[in-house]
Amino acid sequence: MDMKIRDKNQAIFLGIRVGFIFLLTVIVIIFAAYYTLSNNFQTLLTNYTIKLVQAMVAQGVDMVESELEIGRKEAAMSAAFFDVADAVQGSGSRFPRFSPGKDAMRMVYVSEARTMASDGRERIINDRPDIRAAFGGDIAVYGPYFNEDNEFVICYSAPVIRNGKIAGVLSIEKNGYIFCRLIQSIRFVNTGESYIINAEGTDIAVSDPHHMEWVTSQYNAKKILGGQEDATTRSILELERKGLDGKKGIGTYYWKNGLVYVIYEPVPSVGWVLFGGLREEELASMTQSVFFASISKGPALKICLSVVFLLTALIIYWIISSMKKNAEINKKLEIIANHDALTGLLNRRFIETGLAEEWKYPIRASGQAALFMLDIDNFKKYNDFYGHLKGDDCLRRIAATLKKAIDGHNGYVIRYGGEEFIAVIFLVERKFTLELGNKICRLVKNEALPDAEGGVVTVSVGMCHIQSTIDVSLSDCIRIADKALYQAKTSGKNRAVMLDAPQQAHGTAA
Repeated sequence: MDMKIRDKNQAIFLGIRVGFIFLLTVIVIIFAAYYTLSNNFQTLLTNYTIKLVQAMVAQGVDMVESELEIGRKEAAMSAAFFDVADAVQGSGSRFPRFSPGKDAMRMVYVSEARTMASDGRERIINDRPDIRAAFGGDIAVYGPYFNEDNEFVICYSAPVIRNGKIAGVLSIEKNGYIFCRLIQSIRFVNTGESYIINAEGTDIAVSDPHHMEWVTSQYNAKKILGGQEDATTRSILELERKGLDGKKGIGTYYWKNGLVYVIYEPVPSVGWVLFGGLREEELASMTQSVFFASISKGPALKICLSVVFLLTALIIYWIISSMKKNAEINKKLEIIANHDALTGLLNRRFIETGLAEEWKYPIRASGQAALFMLDIDNFKKYNDFYGHLKGDDCLRRIAATLKKAIDGHNGYVIRYGGEEFIAVIFLVERKFTLELGNKICRLVKNEALPDAEGGVVTVSVGMCHIQSTIDVSLSDCIRIADKALYQAKTSGKNRAVMLDAPQQAHGTAA
């Protein structure tokens, strides 16, 4: 909650600062060239507006690319945990527990032998381009398009690799209208609109809900207008062609006796193009009403200042809105990057991106800390005896037990790799550290998970206790805990061993 409030405040402060700088700059220009600005007011405001919309379009492309990247990562992560064994044996596939987000509609597994969907629907998609690309080892995107059930979907497909070979492809179908929501705010006040075309020139997203039929009817200017030889048609198709060729810029064309300004920028990873448009008469009507209403009430200087304040407010609003959306996207990516999909714990990457920084520059008062390194005893035998599915379940049970033991203390629980876990607690006494290590061993043993030798699953724990995080580096602390874990393993397992930093000479085993 504190992070959300901090992000919100940062967005507001940045918007105010940028708006204030913009305001001061324009005021200086107004005082320096008062008469010039008065005579060219509409042209100046039009240019500012186009630049603003151009920035909005660039921001829109970033949001679309971020959404596509999230989809690809979700597909790759889901494919990594797909149960190929059950799928091949025909006993009912176990689709990943990892949830690819609220816009996901279903998952589809495709192999050479069969095709299965998570909702039981039949799908014949082996020849779809993204499926063929995934069989070639790529993570591919297909759509948005209307599938055989007339659902507008975008598909993210990733290879399911087992034992170094591609066993099949897992495809996630998500709501294709999500891109309409992403570009909905790319408008200047109530004028103009934005839309996206795919590599074939077909409309796949619009910002104005009243024009949703452009998407549902699969509107394609090249196909519909291609037979018309006039200046308007050539202008529209020329702008689309430039965008599809990977260029970005600003263009114009006449539509229904009015000039339209168009800002276009490609979405590089998929070959789409995002367009933002403004009709000249709408822009002129708005700017003229502001200009003439102001001029009737006071000198021209007041007019210019009023418009500048209006633009400043719009820029502040746009910056704040854009940063909020970016913060949401970054938060999703950060959660995916720093968490282990199997256990739900923090992963090894968090040690480098979060824990190391807090260790070196502690937010809490620098003081005592303890690092626990835990390893499941004889886990390879357990996996060989029960299989990897039971092994995964065992890892989840141990992770939950460790998290339960650490909850309530100032610290973190991390899956370090394989069957190894790390827990870190700040502001903890040495005596309590040893007690907690023994408690973890008891809690795991009390879970009574049968092992491969007629007993129960146990763990060994290595601990390092230090007096100050500033005096001992995190890497040294991990190394000491690893050494303690080795001692616990070689002295009989199912026990906790604690070593202190070098300046504290004694070690303790229990």
